[in-house]
Amino acid sequence: MLPYRTFAITVILLIITVGCSSKQLLPNGEIDRIVISDEESGQTLKEVTDPEIISAVVNTLNKAHTVSTGAIDMAAPEYNLKFLSPKQEELLVLGYYDKAITLNSVTGRYWHAEQDQFYGSTYNLDLH
Repeated sequence: MLPYRTFAITVILLIITVGCSSKQLLPNGEIDRIVISDEESGQTLKEVTDPEIISAVVNTLNKAHTVSTGAIDMAAPEYNLKFLSPKQEELLVLGYYDKAITLNSVTGRYWHAEQDQFYGSTYNLDLH
């Protein structure tokens, strides 16, 4: 009975670890600007070029816990963030929620729709 219980606990912990993990999303220093656009219209609202803000966003995303959204019907975020290199290459696109939401105990604002990953970062971007 004891080996079965130990095995079951190990499997449960492994599932939690895989489902709620941390990944490095972007190398710091490779982002030149973040373009913020409206999800519905696609209209560019703002471009963030301040290296300190860009670094803060990248650092919080790289340290954030993630949760898979593959089995969750997610509402579309209000905004899109395009992370651009100095050569203006699009390195990443994330959805951004105006208000932080919580999924499976992970609270954040950033969603990587292509990878079905929600990032537990509440870093607030000034959109105005």
